[in-house]
This record gives sequence, C-alpha cells and structure tokens, in this order.
Amino acid sequence: MTANWSAAYDATPVIIVMDNLENVDPDLTVRDDEIAPLYQESQYDVYCWAVDDAKDSNGLDRPNYMTPSYIATDIASATSPQGGKTEGVWVADQTPPAMLFIAAEAIAEDTIHLTLQLNEPGTLWCSAGLPDASPSTTFCKLSE
Repeated sequence: MTANWSAAYDATPVIIVMDNLENVDPDLTVRDDEIAPLYQESQYDVYCWAVDDAKDSNGLDRPNYMTPSYIATDIASATSPQGGKTEGVWVADQTPPAMLFIAAEAIAEDTIHLTLQLNEPGTLWCSAGLPDASPSTTFCKLSE
C-alpha cells in the first residue's frame, strides 16, 4: 500500500487531509493515473500505520514498522487502538444538485406536467402558486 499521506508526530495531535486515493509525486512515477479522486457519497476503508524515529547506539536509523497484520486489523477503540483499519468512512456530498428544466405543460384543466432533470440522484419537489396579482385567493401567492 503506497498512499504517501503522512505527517510527523511531535507529541501534539496530527491531522492528515486526504483529497485523493494516493498522494503521487509525478516526478517519481511514470504512471498515467496520477490522480485517483475520492468520490462524494462513497465509502472507503482507511488504513493507517507508523514508523518510529528510533536510533541505534551508533546514532544510525533503526526504524520500527507496524506489521501488515496490525494495519489490516480494525482499530476497535479510539483510545486504545487494536489495529490501523477504520472501516466505512463516508465522503459526504457537499454540493447541492443542479436542476435542469426540460418542459412544463398544462395537460388538463387541473394538472400541470413538469419534466425536470438532476445531475445526481435525488428527489425533486414542486409547488404551484398563483401570481401575486391574482384576485382569486389570498393564499398560496408566489411572494409567500
């Protein structure tokens, strides 16, 4: 697993912001799929692991790595993690749908037929109202 999302820990909480599946450095790869976006309304499993900054008695790096079995194990508890896997993280839908008006037609004396389209799955809601200048009622005016 090569995500390249990281942050150095120095006894204060660390925040890592992930905005695509991999943080690929184009200078270090010849792949043509350098950006793999995260999709809204999608669920992802997140795997985290650590390598410490241990040194041996000669001052040389002696890093300790978390094992693959630890990384694949569910965290289970935020205060006492049993592993590095957080299952089912949802990416929220932050954008409202765009509505496209196709047509409006009175198909009977008491029925209006609307054809509308959205750019993503959703529910359309419509309401009819009389123009403000209409003398036929004081309710359901457009300005209300």
